[in-house]
Amino acid sequence: MKRSVIISTLVVVMSLVATSMFAVTVGSVNTNNITTTVVGSCKWITPLTMAFPNYDPLAVAATTQSTSVNFKCVKKTNATDTYKIWFNKSAGTMVNGVDNLNYTLTNAAFVAVPTTIATAATIVGVAGVAGAGYSYTVNGSIAAGQDVSAAATQYVDTVVANIEY
Repeated sequence: MKRSVIISTLVVVMSLVATSMFAVTVGSVNTNNITTTVVGSCKWITPLTMAFPNYDPLAVAATTQSTSVNFKCVKKTNATDTYKIWFNKSAGTMVNGVDNLNYTLTNAAFVAVPTTIATAATIVGVAGVAGAGYSYTVNGSIAAGQDVSAAATQYVDTVVANIEY
């Protein structure tokens, strides 16, 4: 009985090998879908980061800083698209856990940055992945004479910049 099992197995193996040696490719219609979703049309290249120099409460002049926010948008948006920017505030309070340090944010013309979609600033630039993108200047100012701790602790606040297109 042991011998018949072995022979049966060999016959099955030989049948499979013989079948695959004479295989024929049969044509068929098969539709394969390849998909993706483009993620966002605009992306921050340089988000708003403003690091003021050291603040001296006894200084006569305000402490100022200037920076730019930069973003790019793909060019396959509507030809009539306009790009606008606004911020959640034009002034704020940096906090170090104990003391507050007030500051203001202005644009390149030293006018308060826009804070709503209705007052958003229109940005001119070049769309496209290889294009120069869009840039907006933000000036910051900390008024002189604020009575705050001279501790080495950093003062921090958060500002949200928004792009509308």
